[in-house]
Amino acid sequence: MRSVAVKKIILFGDSQTEQSSSQSGGFNLAPALQHEYWSKLQVVTHGYGGYNTEHGRHIIDAILQAEAPLATRTTQSRNSVKLLVISFGTNDAADPRHNKHSQSVPIDRYMENLSHMVEAAKQRGVEAVVLIGPGPVNELAPEAPLDRLTERARLYSDATAQVARQFGTQSNVAFVDLWHAFMDVAGWTAEQPIPGRRECVEEVHLNALSQDVAGFVTLSRLLASDGVHFTAEGYQIWYSVLLQTLREQWPALRSENLKTIFPPIFDIDPSNLQASLWQHLEEA
Repeated sequence: MRSVAVKKIILFGDSQTEQSSSQSGGFNLAPALQHEYWSKLQVVTHGYGGYNTEHGRHIIDAILQAEAPLATRTTQSRNSVKLLVISFGTNDAADPRHNKHSQSVPIDRYMENLSHMVEAAKQRGVEAVVLIGPGPVNELAPEAPLDRLTERARLYSDATAQVARQFGTQSNVAFVDLWHAFMDVAGWTAEQPIPGRRECVEEVHLNALSQDVAGFVTLSRLLASDGVHFTAEGYQIWYSVLLQTLREQWPALRSENLKTIFPPIFDIDPSNLQASLWQHLEEA
């Protein structure tokens, strides 16, 4: 019996990834990616709330083995991972002075953990890896925890970029800067106070109008009531910048450049289904 070789996009990370399949807000990352790559690549999410890179480095091999098992002397598998999207840092960047769940990871160790995961992916034949930097924090949100600070998130985002640069584009490793992508949508510039930062309100006494000018109101639309997790608008930013990165870095990963697993209906010969259905299929 013939079997199908499935090529996959894996989204791997913390609760931001875990929640990327929910459509309660009307839009989300994982369904949008699956729609973009319909009948071509399978999108799989492995998101685990509360996890940091310390957890991630211990489970990445098991996840990759489950999704694209390595061939052995007795078994064969041609399932493969075309793209691995690694998204940690939100929990790693928690301020250890206030974090109650030991989620904080020192920035040097954070970078080491990311490098370990990229190496693990390359050893298993993953074709491309995208490292996602953590997004900003709205510290003024009504349910914002004290251990989450937007400046720390930016530091860990910068560290994520550094890891990606160390591997380089020739290693098929790229970086997506969500922190600045969100701030760009909020209209923030480097000369302004950072929107959503507690100290900015205390120092310059922003009123509601000036907060709007500084991007505070926009940021409130992109982040949930806890100031950390993304709303549907926030996930739309993630999707847009991720897709832009894929299209620029790896034209071969553009949806229009990939074949469907089975041929489109207009390419099928109804008088010879057996041959035409399998005309460009990669078998397992």
